[in-house]
Amino acid sequence: MFDQSNVKYIKRLVVGSDNPARLCTREETEAQMEELNDCLSGASHPRGTLLAVERSFTLVRIGDHQVVLEWMAYHVGFARKPAPKPPRQPPAAAAASAPAPHDAPAAAGSARAGSPAETGEVTDVPSTDVADPA
Repeated sequence: MFDQSNVKYIKRLVVGSDNPARLCTREETEAQMEELNDCLSGASHPRGTLLAVERSFTLVRIGDHQVVLEWMAYHVGFARKPAPKPPRQPPAAAAASAPAPHDAPAAAGSARAGSPAETGEVTDVPSTDVADPA
């Protein structure tokens, strides 16, 4: 039996998409589950104990489609506060953010010959078709 009087710190871990404006990708969900498993196994910090689970969902209308966002929040109790872990970067983002050596040839898309639409470059445009859950 677990003695809750030893719990000095509670960490809330959400697995799934809880923000309708920003849906989680499969990789992000797997990273969230990996963090939960790490907290419960005690691999990198003191082993936590599962105290409670919240199950929740939201119905969101995006255009003509109705989407169900589901997530679970796990409350993990620790005897002491775990040390913060450095943020993980996906392998593609880490390689993209690395500076190119000075003697490396220029990337194919680095020469700006025209607008992004002419060069085939994808631009970040904020989506406006996500409705508020209210």
